[in-house]
Amino acid sequence: MDKNDVNQEIKRIIEINKAAFDNNLHKIPAMDSSLKEGYSIIKPMIAEFKKDFGLSPAKYLESLFSSTFGFDYRGDKIDLKSFGHWGRSIHNYTWASAYFKSEKNQPYSHSIQVYVLVDHTGLKFGFGYGDRVKNNHRHVDIFRTDEKLKAHMLEIIDENNLDVLDEKAGSPYVNIGWDKNKNLIKKIDDFKNWNERVHVIKNLNPADPDYPGFPIVGETQSVFAAFRGLLDNPIFYSEPIKSNEDLFNNNTLIEDDHYENSDDLFLEDNEIKTIVDLLMNKKNIILQGPPGTGKTFMAKRICNKLVGSEDTLNISTIQFHQSYSYEDFIQGYRPTSSGFELKDGIFIDICNKAKEQPHKKFFLIIDEINRGNLSKIFGELMMLIENDKRGEDYSINLTYSDSSENFYIPENIYLIGTMNTADRSLSIVDYALRRRFAFINIEPKFNQRFADFLKKQNISDPTIDEIINKTSELNEIIESDESLGNGFKIGHSYFCNIQNIDEKSWLNNIFNFEIKPLLEEYWYDDEDSLNNSIEILFGS
Repeated sequence: MDKNDVNQEIKRIIEINKAAFDNNLHKIPAMDSSLKEGYSIIKPMIAEFKKDFGLSPAKYLESLFSSTFGFDYRGDKIDLKSFGHWGRSIHNYTWASAYFKSEKNQPYSHSIQVYVLVDHTGLKFGFGYGDRVKNNHRHVDIFRTDEKLKAHMLEIIDENNLDVLDEKAGSPYVNIGWDKNKNLIKKIDDFKNWNERVHVIKNLNPADPDYPGFPIVGETQSVFAAFRGLLDNPIFYSEPIKSNEDLFNNNTLIEDDHYENSDDLFLEDNEIKTIVDLLMNKKNIILQGPPGTGKTFMAKRICNKLVGSEDTLNISTIQFHQSYSYEDFIQGYRPTSSGFELKDGIFIDICNKAKEQPHKKFFLIIDEINRGNLSKIFGELMMLIENDKRGEDYSINLTYSDSSENFYIPENIYLIGTMNTADRSLSIVDYALRRRFAFINIEPKFNQRFADFLKKQNISDPTIDEIINKTSELNEIIESDESLGNGFKIGHSYFCNIQNIDEKSWLNNIFNFEIKPLLEEYWYDDEDSLNNSIEILFGS
């Protein structure tokens, strides 16, 4: 496409938009009766443009946008959208954008966009969000938390002399006529301060002394080449949404590497994906299984993956027990040197942190969740922990709080409980609370991933085979025993703490002082079964 032709056509589009601006047509409310008069000014100019160049201004920008990429970018995941002056109102801009869509054609207003725009001042092109993308949207969250992506964005901004401006949801571009230093992103930490949407834009203004004219092809190719890597990145694609108004609660998008297996989890990739998807959707899950299946370790590892760090303040861990109370967990009076003082528990503390940083996810891991009296511990918050009861609309008054103080659970709080299915001393989990959690069974994993892990720890093949064969045989017996069952199997984590001694002594210690006492507990009243299991354990 010839640069001079582009310059001429862009100038004509500016004239149309300037006419709208000069006549204050962009200020006419949608569907107002004066729209007809406004269109009488714009319509002839659009008709003349179409006659001269074969396309409307919007469709021309769309074709220019597509050609800038060097190929047709339409496909299963990305589509093009153009917008002109026709509709419920008249605007002082014309734009075209590439946007992400889901399997159910997620609208451009809910998506990340790369766009080119012409208003009454000149030409703009860049990267931003649709007007329905709010500060708790997964797309925004990714940009705030992904260090590599943030570094790449800073590189793009620096290399292409771009303006990065914060904006409330509204028009699809930022007017550069105000303080450029406000809300500019200059370093990694600045990403934490995004309010709702951020636009990264290149502004070509005729009033600028260094104004280059309209070499749009070269300019856009330079910037869009950098953005193309972002467009191709699969982390931006969302699952189909159920509601245009409820993106956050229903968005199960997780970075690809969050599904990648860890050497010491021994789960298949699809198993990790299932756990993550349930956690993101339900917001409350319980990992339940036999002793030694690494439930707590798994919970921490998954949380670390989701926040992108192994050392984070976003993850808290507590353990329930029979004496744990509402006053410990939620709020209650504590003795002081001068009497009693109302103190917030750990759950209130983490909720307050989450409210202060709505762009981050906060996780509370409750170890041995079924050891506490759950109805009493959660109290009136039992209703609010439901995934669809989060937010200010469901604020309630807490037991010990002043009547004017309402409390709510923010949307960015996630609860992970762990439960040992072999603990005989515990009662059945309250059914009212049970329906508020998704329960995920965690099985012993004496599989190839487990074998590979031991091998990397320099455990010999014969010892690995002995561990797998003996525990597998014992677990078959345990599972078939009517008094025990699947929830009492021996877990793999007994063998994951590799001690710095010879492997024979290490394994013998585990068999003698960890596995054998467990078997004695299981068959304390069944001598034959106990003797049989011990023979398997120590036999050759």
